[in-house]
Amino acid sequence: MRFQKILLVLGLAVLFGFGSVFLGCSGDDDAPTGIIGSLDDPEFMAVQDQIEVFVDSTVQFLENGLNSISAISSTYDDQIDPIYYGPVKPDSDYVHAVYANGWHVAEVGHVRATYTYTMRDSIQFYNGDNIQQGTSNIDSLRYRHRWTYMNHDTTSGHTDFEGVNAFSFQNLNAGMAQTSGTHHLMIKNKFFTEDSTVWKQFSFEANLNNVSVNETGGGWVQGCPNSGTISATMTMTYQKNDEAPVTSEWHVSITFMDGDMAATVSKGNTSWSYSASVCDAVQ
Repeated sequence: MRFQKILLVLGLAVLFGFGSVFLGCSGDDDAPTGIIGSLDDPEFMAVQDQIEVFVDSTVQFLENGLNSISAISSTYDDQIDPIYYGPVKPDSDYVHAVYANGWHVAEVGHVRATYTYTMRDSIQFYNGDNIQQGTSNIDSLRYRHRWTYMNHDTTSGHTDFEGVNAFSFQNLNAGMAQTSGTHHLMIKNKFFTEDSTVWKQFSFEANLNNVSVNETGGGWVQGCPNSGTISATMTMTYQKNDEAPVTSEWHVSITFMDGDMAATVSKGNTSWSYSASVCDAVQ
């Protein structure tokens, strides 16, 4: 996990520009319009754990998208170098890269004894409004990432993942990438208690808005946000044994500042706010 520490603080609705969204009306006779939830609420704590996974994956995919610039190899005539996606086992894995219709497309599959991982990346480079195959003088890129992680043994406790994101990176020639786009992530958990089998499914539908990442001396080697926001709707489905599934909807607002984040999470008229260290941003 990228989260080195979690600083749980009540009342952070004003931090990083959230404003007093859940503080109620200013009139003396008016009742508060929202409830401040307990950070020790077990349901919220379960949701918070998955928000951390979601944020970590978002930062990782920002890094992957920017690192695709260095994945181009002159050896492959300005095509994605398959070695960029790591070594493969000839008897069970594959990596295939091709350039077609203005897109670099790479497909990856790893099959192991306990899990299967698949991925499809689509990358497009721009100079102004012009699509180009190589990376010289590019000022923007589009990055599409679709992936799955599936366990083979579904009878035991496990976690499966399925996701797709679509990011657009702008201002690459200015030393600070500005990123907007969407990130969809589904997390499926199965675990056991003393007397029950429990399934939990978390589905995130998120929008990134002007998330900035600074270029380093070595180029685009990290994807740690300096600023920007994420707004997401998360649906949690809980099922115990043969009981009917119970679904709840949560809204998540995240603001980044120099590698830290301020998060406000709400369900109905109850909200929780906290801050956390995400990564080490380049200043």
